[in-house]
Amino acid sequence: MLSQRKVTDRRIFRPIQMLSILFLAVLIPLTGYTVELNVDLMNAVSMGDTATVNVLLAKGAAANAKDLHGRTVLTVAAYYGYTDVVKALLAKGADPNMKDVYGQTALTLAANNGHTDIVKTLLLKGAEVNAKDLYWYGRTALVIAVVHDHTHIVKALLANGADPNMKDRFGRTALSIAAYYGYTDVVKALLANGADINMKDRDYFDRTALILAANNGHIDTIKALLAKGAEVNEKDEFGETALACAERCGHTKIARLLKKAGARE
Repeated sequence: MLSQRKVTDRRIFRPIQMLSILFLAVLIPLTGYTVELNVDLMNAVSMGDTATVNVLLAKGAAANAKDLHGRTVLTVAAYYGYTDVVKALLAKGADPNMKDVYGQTALTLAANNGHTDIVKTLLLKGAEVNAKDLYWYGRTALVIAVVHDHTHIVKALLANGADPNMKDRFGRTALSIAAYYGYTDVVKALLANGADINMKDRDYFDRTALILAANNGHIDTIKALLAKGAEVNEKDEFGETALACAERCGHTKIARLLKKAGARE
């Protein structure tokens, strides 16, 4: 015959067992339901369906959900330029600094694709302006925007504290890239916000922005650089100045302009 203590222990233990079973019974379908919601959310985000996104978020879909490829719903929305979807996700707690499996943030993706409104929205919600994108050679959103000549985004990033002198994995800066391609408006914006005008680019043979612009024949860019005091006789790793590059490449107008600014033969 069981002792009174054993009987009491069983009476206490059995309800605990039942509660555990009930908890698991509820948890298992809830987990499956949540997964389905997140899958549906990614599909809605990919199509830019803001109404459905809001419904799914209200039902419990995760604002930081990822797909099988490691992309977050926010990075997907930023990539495609779905501003309202981005706002809906951020309102439900989406992390603006979460990186996808490729090391990209929503900010770098929006900057890459020219989505100015999304860039501004993300910055207002705390996106790290100087975060480096591991996929794009350690470039910041600023450098990525410069590569594609997205002047409005460049200005928005600079206004929110983007560092114009940060280098990517190859040692390139925003200014050297802008000068290389002759993006004069971008060059002016960078110089107005503290870009080091005489910084040398390691990947571009230790050339300054002026030498790069002279080598590639961008006369308006050279005018902008000279107006801000660029060192006209600086040399690259080959010992060439901006004037030497201009003459070698047959840019006679640029050569004359440089000579007037004090360039030596």
